[in-house]
Amino acid sequence: MSTIIMVHGTFATGPKTGDKWWQETSAFENDLRKFVKSEGAELKFARIIWSGDNTESARRAAAKDIFATIQSCQQNNEPCCIIGHSHGGSAITSALMLAAHRKEELPCLKRWMTVASPFIKLRKSRWLFARVSQWGQAAYVVLVTFAVLACLASWASFSGGQVILAFITFAILPCVLFYAGVYLVNARQFVHYSRKGIARFDEYFGARWLGLWHKDDEAIGGLRTLGATDLPIIGREFAVPVFSAVSIFLFPAFLLWFLSQAQLMAAVLEYHMQHFGNKKLEGIAAGGKLIGDGAAWGVNFNLIITTLWEAAKSFMPAGLEAFAVLFLLVGVPCALFLMSLLFVFVATFVARIVSGGLSGSLNSLVMQELRQTGLGGNVRGETAVGAEPFPAWLQARFPPLPEELGREISDTSNKAASQVIEKFRSLIGTLAFADAGLDGSALAKLLSWNELIHTTYFTVPRFRVLIAYAIAQTSGFCASDALQRHPDYVFAEQWYVAITTSTAR
Repeated sequence: MSTIIMVHGTFATGPKTGDKWWQETSAFENDLRKFVKSEGAELKFARIIWSGDNTESARRAAAKDIFATIQSCQQNNEPCCIIGHSHGGSAITSALMLAAHRKEELPCLKRWMTVASPFIKLRKSRWLFARVSQWGQAAYVVLVTFAVLACLASWASFSGGQVILAFITFAILPCVLFYAGVYLVNARQFVHYSRKGIARFDEYFGARWLGLWHKDDEAIGGLRTLGATDLPIIGREFAVPVFSAVSIFLFPAFLLWFLSQAQLMAAVLEYHMQHFGNKKLEGIAAGGKLIGDGAAWGVNFNLIITTLWEAAKSFMPAGLEAFAVLFLLVGVPCALFLMSLLFVFVATFVARIVSGGLSGSLNSLVMQELRQTGLGGNVRGETAVGAEPFPAWLQARFPPLPEELGREISDTSNKAASQVIEKFRSLIGTLAFADAGLDGSALAKLLSWNELIHTTYFTVPRFRVLIAYAIAQTSGFCASDALQRHPDYVFAEQWYVAITTSTAR
C-alpha cells in the first residue's frame, strides 16, 4: 500500500469531497488513480484540511497534522508522497523541519512536491524580550525591577564584600536563572532557526524535494516584490497641512487664554494706573480693580487696547489723538492678523521638521505591517522579510516550468480572464439597476479562479500528467499502462528530466 497526501493552500479550505484539486472526485485525483499505481496492494489518498488562513501560525498548525500523517505512514511501513500547493508547500516544510529537529528521517516519505509555493523568509528577533509572550515580558520586567530594588537594599544593608555577595545572591543569580530558563523554553518554539536542524533538513529531505512553479506566478512574484518593496507611502510633509490648518485657530485660542489670566490682567491694570493714571478706564475698572475680577474677556481686551493706545501716544506728535479710531479699526486687526500669521509660520516650520523626522520611521512601520499582513508573519518574535520559490534552508533550486507547459498554463488563465470580462459587463448593468444595492458576493461568483496562473496549474491536463509521471518515478509508486500509453507521456518525461537535471545544489 502506498499513500499520496495532498495539502491545499491559502484560502482554499473546504469539505473532503468537491472539484478542487485536492478533494475527492476531483479531476486531479481521478487522473492519479488512473495513471499511478502502488507497488504494493493499494493506492491510498489522504488530505490535510486546514484553516487556509494567511498566517504563519496557521501554517505551523497544519504542519503538525502533516507530520502526524507522515508518522502514521511510517508506523505502517507505507511509502508516501506528499503534494502541497501554494502555502500548503510552506506547511510541508514546517512539518519536515519539525521532523529534522526531532532527528526523524522519515524514510517512508519518498518524495515531497510543492506547486507554486512562495516560501516565506523569516527573521527571528534578536532580543529574547521581543520573542516571549506578554506574560513572559511582564515577568521579565518584574524580575528586573526586583533586581534593582535588591541591589539598592543590599547597598543600604551591607558593606564591603557582603555587598557583592548580596548583589550576586539576590539580584544577578535570579536574573541569570530566569533568563536561561526562558531562553531554553523559547528556543523550542523557534526550531526553524536551529543551525543543526537546518543542516539535518537539507541532509534528510533535500534530495526528495521537487519544486514546480511558473515563472509568471502572481503569488510568488507578488510576495517576492513585497519583500523588496520600500514605498514612500508617507510623504516628508505629511503633517504640514494638518498642522497649518490647526495653527489658524491657535492664535485665537492663545488670545482667549491670555485674556483669561486674571493675575496678568491685574498687572496690566497696575501698569496702566502707574503710567497713565485713570485715563480711559471708565467701564474697565472701578475702585482700582477690574470689572469682572479679570475674568471678562471684553473688559480685559478693552484694557489691553486702551493701554497700548496710551503707550503709543507717547511716541506720537501732539494732536494725533484723533487717530484713536483708526488705531482701533485698522491697527489692532492688522496687528492681530500679523501675529496669527506668525503662529501659522512657526507651526508650519515645526510641522516640516516633525514630518521629515517621522516620515522615515512611519514608512518603515507601515511597510513592515504590509509585509507582515501579505506574508502572513504573525508569530511573536519573528519578522517576515520576503518570499522565494524555494525554502531558504535548502541548497536545491528548481527552475520554473518548461516554456511549453508554462505557456499552456498561461493561455488557460488568459482564456478564463477574458470570459470574466464578458460576464462583468452584464454584471455592471445588473448592479446599476438593482434596488437592493450592491451584492458583494456577485463578483466573486463570476470567478472560476483560473483567471490567475497561481490557481490554474491543476486545471491543465498536461500538468496533471507531469505530476503523475513524477510520482511514478518515486519508490513505492509506478506508472500505470494508461499513463505509459498517454500521448503526453513523452512530453512529461522530457519536462521532468529538464526540471530535475537543471537543479542547482
